[in-house]
Amino acid sequence: MRNSVFATIAGLLVLFLLCSGQKAQNPPYELLFPVNSHILTHTAEHFLIEKADTSIVAAVEISNFIEKSEEIKVIPASLNVDFAKCAQKLIGRDFEIVRFEYKARYKPGSNKSNHVSLEFPVKKRLRLETFWESKEFKKAFANAVKDTFATNIKITVSGYRIQKIDISDPGYRRKFNNLVISRITLNCGDNDIILRALDKTGGILAEIPLLYVYKAEIDQKTAVPSNFSSTVFHSGKNDRNCIPCHQLNLTPGEYTDSTTPAISCFPCHNNSLEYKFMHGPAAGKICFYCHDGSKDPRLIYASPAGDTASVQCYKCHQELKEVIQSKKYPHGPVVSGSCGLCHDPHGSNYKAQLVMPLPQLCVTCHGEKYLQDHPVLSHPVFGVKDPLDSDSELSCVSCHHPHGSDDPSLIQRSQSIVSLCQECHRK
Repeated sequence: MRNSVFATIAGLLVLFLLCSGQKAQNPPYELLFPVNSHILTHTAEHFLIEKADTSIVAAVEISNFIEKSEEIKVIPASLNVDFAKCAQKLIGRDFEIVRFEYKARYKPGSNKSNHVSLEFPVKKRLRLETFWESKEFKKAFANAVKDTFATNIKITVSGYRIQKIDISDPGYRRKFNNLVISRITLNCGDNDIILRALDKTGGILAEIPLLYVYKAEIDQKTAVPSNFSSTVFHSGKNDRNCIPCHQLNLTPGEYTDSTTPAISCFPCHNNSLEYKFMHGPAAGKICFYCHDGSKDPRLIYASPAGDTASVQCYKCHQELKEVIQSKKYPHGPVVSGSCGLCHDPHGSNYKAQLVMPLPQLCVTCHGEKYLQDHPVLSHPVFGVKDPLDSDSELSCVSCHHPHGSDDPSLIQRSQSIVSLCQECHRK
């Protein structure tokens, strides 16, 4: 009996010594921002902040599943060049292909159809360089070159865009210590993101899945599941990760001085200067002309609470405000004060800083039925030059005013639809 008691005590003592000698181990890789894994966002770009044990983590890999489609018109003499350019434009360089689809469209009445669908199992993803040399691509390319009777060819590519960050370099570690900061570009709708911590041999040490839903303000189709929530980066809690390197605690004067460039913003937000058509304050780096930097979170408009975005916009665009308010029939987004539905407040690659090209922007609300035979049978809506503006393509705004009009159909300039038609169709 006594021996059994001693044995029990000895066993407990050994267990205590073993437990007390073990130190709680930190994970080799963890996500600091965003704090939740199901994220709703209204912007196409998002930042990620991760923390890595640089003694074992050599690189971080971020993969984002995307699907892209593009249609090209068939010009037989240059079809092989056009096809390759189109595919390369869609795919980019750091891409692993899961699925490639090719469709040809023929003139009505030709009774021809051509559809090549190429599927790649996820376990056998093909890198871009490998894909160009594959039999599958050469087969699709050969079919495309032969399809000189087609009027259009549509290419759809699905796969994973790969972003790899090497953190093994001593220079990187001196600059960022154990933080990994990355920026991802999202696609409209669902985004399946996978973060991986890799060792020096490429082996996976840890994996973090993220689900994003990117729903632009004008997007009426994308459904948002109930377990998704939005997240704001610039809040006091998140800023503490940035303060060691960035000057975020500016003086009240710097926050309110609308003429002082916000130098501290652009080491991270440099992409706001990369657009073809820039908004004035963004081009001048005057962030706090529109944003209030003294509040938490910082990216709210500088207008009083409860005001629409247009209140901020009209501080500069007073003339436009007066014109719009003089019209009998203003456009819906103008009435609601939602300038950002159509215009990006920082910049865009489309004229007037539109959030997407015309006519895609308009049919987001008004439906694709207007993309053909509008306003009469066989009338073009896009794809041809505007007869009244040789520098622009024909689009919805060639006939309709996007802000307002004295006509219920929001027609441009003319007093009636007939007189509008006669501007181009003179007899």
